[in-house]
Amino acid sequence: NTPATLPDLMNALLPALESHATVPSDFTRHQPLDILLAEDNIVNQKLALKILEKFGHRVEIVSNGKLAVEAFKSKRYDLILMDVQMPIMGGFEATQNIREWEKEHGGRIPIIALTAHAMIGDRDKCLSFGMDEYVTKPLRMNDLIATINKFPVRNPIEDLTMPDERNAHQV
Repeated sequence: NTPATLPDLMNALLPALESHATVPSDFTRHQPLDILLAEDNIVNQKLALKILEKFGHRVEIVSNGKLAVEAFKSKRYDLILMDVQMPIMGGFEATQNIREWEKEHGGRIPIIALTAHAMIGDRDKCLSFGMDEYVTKPLRMNDLIATINKFPVRNPIEDLTMPDERNAHQV
């Protein structure tokens, strides 16, 4: 047996995302979200991107928690999908850094943990580190979209009428 190549893995995973895949009608949002995806595995990046773009979401991908914290501080996102285990800085530490920044500057962005761990207590561990929800890998379209849809859509009128507090406090 030889190891699977990236094209082999993509060809195995993508049929579940084809246009004929059944999508519950309540999965469709009227407003696309700006999502930050923090994931170091390229196959998981491509799978998540394909799912999210299928639903009209705009996605920015970073490959570690340090880059996720930097991206969060520099741009406004509606939601973060955060892998738990990444190089340089993992998802737990990145989430704690984001939550500390929010304490000082205000706001709270929904953070959904992405993890291969599906043991009893893993969800509670993610929540205890400040994450808001939990999705197991390998990602399944219906699970991911249903979890994202638990969070309210940001009101675009607020963006126009209220100053962006995040930029006001940056030096």
